[in-house]
Order: sequence, then structure tokens, then C-alpha cells
Amino acid sequence: MKKNVLVAGCGSIGKRHALLLNARTDINIRLCDPVADNMDSICKEIKVEKTFVNYKDALCEKPDCVWICTPEALHSEMAVEALKLNIDVFCEKPVSDNISSAEKIITALKSSRAKMAVGYVLRYTKAYSSIKSLLDAGSIGNLVGAEVSLGAYDTLTCAKSDFYIRQPYSLILTYTHEFDYLRWFLGPVKEIIGFSNVLGNLPEKPSPNVAGAVLRFEKGPIATLMMDYIRSPGERTIRLTGDKGSMYYSSCDRKIYLSRYGVKDIEITDVSEERNTSFIKEHDNFFRYIAGEKAVTITVEDAMETLMTAQKLIDYMEK
Repeated sequence: MKKNVLVAGCGSIGKRHALLLNARTDINIRLCDPVADNMDSICKEIKVEKTFVNYKDALCEKPDCVWICTPEALHSEMAVEALKLNIDVFCEKPVSDNISSAEKIITALKSSRAKMAVGYVLRYTKAYSSIKSLLDAGSIGNLVGAEVSLGAYDTLTCAKSDFYIRQPYSLILTYTHEFDYLRWFLGPVKEIIGFSNVLGNLPEKPSPNVAGAVLRFEKGPIATLMMDYIRSPGERTIRLTGDKGSMYYSSCDRKIYLSRYGVKDIEITDVSEERNTSFIKEHDNFFRYIAGEKAVTITVEDAMETLMTAQKLIDYMEK
């Protein structure tokens, strides 16, 4: 029997999820968005069972699970409403826009028969999963530090609403990906400090549009992080340093460069893949999780730890 999946929020990420979910043979797609035009653009490309402009009306139709792809300020309320009805939830990152709201999700989850996962799709990519495998294999020895950089001005120009402009610290909250995979690679964060500003003369200028941070991890490594709504096209880079070598990756050329100390040749691994591949893996993990066949990759509690790291940085910046 096909599952009835409600995609709530039909902006760019919601549309991507809807189109990919539709490609499965075990899914019926329903859509919910207060902006009918957003749903119409999806309905032109795929068969949609039902559309709703009101989320509570959509939940009353008892979908088997809901994909929450709305702005993060809405995540908590929407997740809690679904969990109270024992509807399984997949929530796009971050789990919420603040700690107290995220705690409400955890409370609701504990009293629900439903399951929930949070979407940090980078963990499913060939690039970041390969980096994790190399680290676990001891390829660069004991980790001592990391340098991470993110540029994402295209996020502003491609957005279907002005959410990223209006939301304070959207640069940090929207890109909690960076905190998630750093925790995945280096372990729990012990301390984080940083600074932010509004700089440059580009047409779109959220506050802040530039942020920098230093993270100290419980096991000792130190990482630096530079984030901006300036660079276009967007780019992610990471350099990891160990006591036996170093590793570098850039989303621009999609290659991992592994250098071992004392070895002249650099090992180069091509980690190119079609962009949707990681989302398809993420979907498969969720459906196998709710079927009881596999552990979920990102639990709500794990996502909560990532949000707490981001919130500590914001709190420091606001001092």
C-alpha cells in the first residue's frame, strides 16, 4: 500500500523533496503551502493527490508522514502538531530556530507513537561520507584541527520569499550544516566564539551577512569557520589537519586531496555525483527507519546538539 506523504512548504527545498519523493513507486504526494503558486509549480511537473493552503486541514486528512520544509521558525509548531496525531515527521534542518521550541519537539516525540528525523543531507553526500570514512580509517592520524569556509549569496537570489533577509542570523541558522558535520568529524563542541557584521554593497544584505567563529572540541581539536552571504557562485571548503597528514575538499571541483607527511604524491579522489543522489539516500534512510529496518542518521536529539552549538555562537555575538 502506498504511503500518503504531505510536503509542507513548497519553496525550493520543498519542491526538490516533492519531485524526488514522487519518483518512488510507494508514495502518494500531497502538498501544503499558503502560497498557491508554489504548489502550482509542482503540480505542473508531477501528479499530486491533494493540495492544502491550511496545515491543520492537511493533517486532518491523516497523512502517513509529513515533510516539513518551511522556514525554521515554523518547524517546532508544525512538528508538534503532527507528532500529537502520531504522524511520522521528516523535518528539514535546523530542527527549530531556538532551543525552547526544539525542546517542545522532544517532549512531543516522547509521548508519540510516531518517529522523527532531521535532514542534514551533507552526511549522505559522497564527499562528506568519504571524508568521514578516511578519518575513521586514520588516514591523517589524530585530528588536531579544521578550517571551514562557506559562501552562499545564491541562497538569497534563488529564494522564493524574503525569509532569509528578515530572519536575524539566517546565515548561521540556515547553514547549521557546518556545525553538524564538524561535530560528526571532530566530536562534541566544548566552546565556540565568534563575530559577525553586515558588509559589502550587494543588493541583498541580511544581518549579518558575514560571520566567523572558532570552535574548541572536547577531544582537543580547534576549528575555524568563515561564513558569508557574499560569494557567488556558492562554495564549501574544508581542510582537516592531523598528525600524519591533511585533507582538503572544495565543492567547486568535488575532489578530496589527501596529503600524507613524508609522501610526495597527493592522493586525489573524485567525489562527484548528481546532486539529487544524496537526497534520495536521505529519503531511503527515513522510510527504512520508520519501517523499523534501519537506525536513523540524524535524530532529533542530535539535531538539538547542533542547534545548541549555533545558538551559543549567536549568543556570543550578541554580547
